[in-house]
Amino acid sequence: MENGSKVVKIMFDLHAVFTAARKWVGGPIVNRELEPRSFHAACANGSKLIIIGGRGLQDQHFADVHVFDIGG
Repeated sequence: MENGSKVVKIMFDLHAVFTAARKWVGGPIVNRELEPRSFHAACANGSKLIIIGGRGLQDQHFADVHVFDIGG
């Protein structure tokens, strides 16, 4: 909240942490059709980060799955 109004900063990036290596990776998403979202689920499987569903900027609900190779 800022001056009594809701402030929304839209970021179009993706970040992940490798806890064993204590290393963050991430940055802007390039050439991807992934809409900004909140209330999504995410899990990692090896070097893949899986993003599932969520809620969009106009309060629409997503029923999609995106898989990113985050290396590491």
